[in-house]
Amino acid sequence: MVATLFLMYKLVVSKTVRAYQDYEYLKKQSSLSKDIDTRIDKLDQHLNSIKTIFSSSIVTDNNAQEKILEMVTSYCKGKPLLLKEFPKTVLKETDGFMVELNYFTVEGDFKNLLSLVYTLEQKVKVGKVASVNFMVKENLKTKRNELTATIYIQNLKQENT
Repeated sequence: MVATLFLMYKLVVSKTVRAYQDYEYLKKQSSLSKDIDTRIDKLDQHLNSIKTIFSSSIVTDNNAQEKILEMVTSYCKGKPLLLKEFPKTVLKETDGFMVELNYFTVEGDFKNLLSLVYTLEQKVKVGKVASVNFMVKENLKTKRNELTATIYIQNLKQENT
């Protein structure tokens, strides 16, 4: 009797249990694939919004530093601003992109410095203005306070793949 039940389980019931488990798995997979089109659309929209955000910072040419220097120099000539420092570009590779950071220090009054930042950020768009650091220092020779702004501009370059 026990042998007959064991043989019946092996031949009939185990296959039925396995078929039911497969059915449940496929049913779950089917329910996940029903809304795949809407999920793909949402991911495409998200990707497009990311591309829009970074499109102003992605540079295709290699002379971003020259463009920034040329723009800042011409702007400083027209206003009472003094370009004090323009060091070399800092480069860092991250996730298939080369992050290029240009920074420079300009001296002048607050209104003109803020106008320069606005021009760089909104009008000229030579990169993303990542940070601005305003600092007041006392000039020991003239015994006057001088306002300087260190402006950090970030550009992304896509790595060649």
